[in-house]
Amino acid sequence: MNSIRARRLLTVHAIAVAALTALYGLLAAVALGAPDAGPTSGVALLPAWLPLTLLGMPWSLVFCANPYAFDGLSEFGHHAVIVGPAWLNLAIHAVVSRVRAARSESPPQMPADLP
Repeated sequence: MNSIRARRLLTVHAIAVAALTALYGLLAAVALGAPDAGPTSGVALLPAWLPLTLLGMPWSLVFCANPYAFDGLSEFGHHAVIVGPAWLNLAIHAVVSRVRAARSESPPQMPADLP
């Protein structure tokens, strides 16, 4: 893949994850921070939670399979479990892009013992 195209794809990925994380934080502050927050107040998080879950696949499956397993966490920890997989995939994407760019820039190594 072209290095400029790979860099643009990584940039778009980073912007999407950062924007969705900011939207999730804003929605969580508004919906869950209200004094009259009821049991259905978490529905307001869906517009940011669903895309973050998709961007965090397959790591998000742990939360999707059993969301009640994380009830013992603090509120921050609970939100980190939701947002963290998307950031993990972004970090993996950055590492893979860097390794591919380094491999494409280095010349192929020829064995010294060939005639």
